[in-house]
Amino acid sequence: MSLREIHERVKRVTTLKVSLSAVMAGLVYAFTIIFSLYIPQTRGFFNFGEIGVYIAALIGGPFIGFVAGSVGSALADITLGYYYYAPATFIIKGIEGYLVGTFAEHLEVGRKDKYAYLGGCLSVVIIAILMYTFGTHFYIGSAEITLAMGPIYTLTFNELVWLAVSIIFCIISLYLTLKYVEVSGWIVAMAIGGLEMVLGYFLYEQYILGYIAIAEVPFNIMQVLVGIFGATVVTHYLRKLKL
Repeated sequence: MSLREIHERVKRVTTLKVSLSAVMAGLVYAFTIIFSLYIPQTRGFFNFGEIGVYIAALIGGPFIGFVAGSVGSALADITLGYYYYAPATFIIKGIEGYLVGTFAEHLEVGRKDKYAYLGGCLSVVIIAILMYTFGTHFYIGSAEITLAMGPIYTLTFNELVWLAVSIIFCIISLYLTLKYVEVSGWIVAMAIGGLEMVLGYFLYEQYILGYIAIAEVPFNIMQVLVGIFGATVVTHYLRKLKL
């Protein structure tokens, strides 16, 4: 079953639409709070929330992607104590989910679409290069990791760490593109939504909160890669289920 067929079926059944929106918002919330990495320069944090946002958008479409992304992410910000991010998060993550859901419908392709395949591969490589470049230039230092609001651990980011992380995510994402060629369009859609997210937080942190916003850019790019990896694997199997 294609994404477009799944989205159309969700639109026709109101109760399913409402229920799926609530479930996906909860999924985004859970993915966001389960792991957080505090970034001192922006008083923001890296998390796994993009996995939930992308799954919601790919499975449920633009509307559910917006609801889940906005509500689930904003509630997670408040729960974790980042309430000053919640208003921006509601808008930024909501738009991100809407964009991913919209573009995924139009970019979903078959196994023989070489252009979409090339686009998916290039998107992954470019994102990985950007993460390494921004990371090594604008964030060399320590960050605090919290697991499910539990103990706090410290991790130091240097050039080798950024290089290793970039290579690992690049290889994994390229493998997924090679293994599941038909998801290439999804990867492009998630990259587009991720770009909006990275830019949105940069503008909010730099011009509204007055922080050194460039320091968080590599972490937000990393969130996009994590989201692409997690959502691609999960959605590849979930889309085969009949809603």
